[in-house]
Amino acid sequence: AVQALEALGIDLSRHSSSAIDNDIIDKADLILAMTAAHKKRLLQFRPDIAGKTYTLAEYVGAEGSKDIEDPFGGDLDTYINCRDEIRRYIEALVNKLKEEGE
Repeated sequence: AVQALEALGIDLSRHSSSAIDNDIIDKADLILAMTAAHKKRLLQFRPDIAGKTYTLAEYVGAEGSKDIEDPFGGDLDTYINCRDEIRRYIEALVNKLKEEGE
């Protein structure tokens, strides 16, 4: 992941993942999961957040609401493909949020 993002000038060396908790959930206006399984687990944990919880692909209206698979354990090409997929969805997300804000 570090190498795949370095090619875009993004330094991921200090990044670390963290678990989602009730405080984060309560403060969030929107929760975007990478996969339908992640979304399902969140909704099992907190059914009350169904109205603000989506997969990223689902929220941006991607056809088929495709999962973004974790590239962990893959080679550099796997990480680059995942990076590019996430980038496309993030660009669509930014456009959607801009439209909603207008």
